[in-house]
Amino acid sequence: MGRKYFGMDKVPDDRLGVLIAPTAIAELDSFFGTTDYLSAVQIFRATRMLSHRMNEASSSWLAQHGLTPAQYNFMAVIFLQGRKAGISSRDVGKSMHTTSGTVTSMTDTLEQSGLVERVPHPSDRRSLVLRLTRKGERLFAKAAQTHHDQAVAAMSALSAQEQQTLLDLIVRAGNSLGEAILLESKR
Repeated sequence: MGRKYFGMDKVPDDRLGVLIAPTAIAELDSFFGTTDYLSAVQIFRATRMLSHRMNEASSSWLAQHGLTPAQYNFMAVIFLQGRKAGISSRDVGKSMHTTSGTVTSMTDTLEQSGLVERVPHPSDRRSLVLRLTRKGERLFAKAAQTHHDQAVAAMSALSAQEQQTLLDLIVRAGNSLGEAILLESKR
């Protein structure tokens, strides 16, 4: 009797691009002496591929508005966290997990396009904060509606309960990965 592939005799066609081909399992088994780890590897691979597909899709639908996903995310942070009083460049960087150089470059680009402005901090005149301009708010609103509609459509294959379960699992996996990275860094 042949080896089952995660409980399946044959890999469904819609999973071939995500899962390690059954022919490779024997090779991995002989190299590592086990294939017990393959579920975790498959999750990493599937998540990476899904992330890539999501980036491609969002790039396509945001391009209709003249934005890249990075620009959209940057504008979203400013809109959501700094709509009234603005937000510091440092706080944008923290929210986006990016460097101050990247924040400065993105700010410069969006400022030149008339979408973002640097304005004096409301309580500390020595500092500047970032805000969307009116033009930036209008563009962000249109792009956000497109992004929302397309994301909802893309996830429509999953029920609301399945979406919540998937989100919960992704958060747990992310937390577990964060803990593993922290433990590794302490070695």
